Amino acid sequence: MRVKHKRKLWSLMFSLFFIVAVFAAPVGAATPKTDSGNTHFYVACDDKRIYTIDVNRGQVVAVSEPLPELGNPTGLDISRDGRTLYISSERGYYIGSTKTDFQTDYFPIVIVDVSTMQVKRKFHLEMGPPKGRWLDITAVYGLKVFPDGKTIFAGYAHPKYQGGDVAVDADTGAILRHLPGFYATRNQQNLIFSDDGRFATKIRSTRVEKYNLETGEEVASIPAPDLFASGQGLNPSWRRLNGPLCIVDGEKEGENWRKIFRVRDRTTGKILRELKDFDLGFWSDANQIVFTSFHSSVFNIVRVDLQTGAYSSSPIAIGEFPTNVVSAAGQPSLVQKSQQ
Repeated sequence: MRVKHKRKLWSLMFSLFFIVAVFAAPVGAATPKTDSGNTHFYVACDDKRIYTIDVNRGQVVAVSEPLPELGNPTGLDISRDGRTLYISSERGYYIGSTKTDFQTDYFPIVIVDVSTMQVKRKFHLEMGPPKGRWLDITAVYGLKVFPDGKTIFAGYAHPKYQGGDVAVDADTGAILRHLPGFYATRNQQNLIFSDDGRFATKIRSTRVEKYNLETGEEVASIPAPDLFASGQGLNPSWRRLNGPLCIVDGEKEGENWRKIFRVRDRTTGKILRELKDFDLGFWSDANQIVFTSFHSSVFNIVRVDLQTGAYSSSPIAIGEFPTNVVSAAGQPSLVQKSQQ
């Protein structure tokens, strides 16, 4: 279970230092527009607000009213048409609280209309409203929405569903099935669904994995050397993706695991750029990376041009403990032909 205060890791405070060291480009360098021209990104914070950020201008352009249904947001996803936000939560604090009174009326999954920033649907899942010692196991730690918007894959904290995500009906909140061994909520930026909803492919630095979405079973795992030798590279077998692979790798140092953000050539696996001590959710397409960074008690929106390495960083006034950033802009459809 994620402990809230652990998110203030020292690595966040030095993120910009590593960006300068790794990408070696001047602050304020020009950055590309997204493919669709839409530069709006969204992030949710522990003040229960959703912030809309224009990354071209480096500014917050809209802030929602507090949504009481939110606890402390843990993850965020957006529909393919950009009209709906899906937010996962753990227990938070009541609005106006001195942060001593834990919230007991939050919903672990909240679905929000982007145009109005009002709650459309909200789900307690199987546990019902959190009470007493059940506060911790009602939480959802991250989610991923199938492209058709009908199914949510959620990291549900209930002990009954340990060892894998649950598939949730996006209309009713009913748990459809448990998927032992399958985590859509990990490495979700590089998760690709089949068009019939039966399979998902995970792209990793060392291999490509295929999962059965009815059972959660891993049905194929192809090592990277074989992928490079065949010319497939770090791609699903049915499609060649544009641009490099942006991924967070885990490496063990002594007794501790370290997160390292890497940009790899999909064809060869060669590391093109590297950002160490990375612990932030990100968004990327073939041209850019966008994420929030915490430095000297100030949050920044950071945008990196993957072609040139140029980056821009702008301070933004948002709440604490932001989720990953999301945007519908420039994202290719994640619905692909099924791998047989």
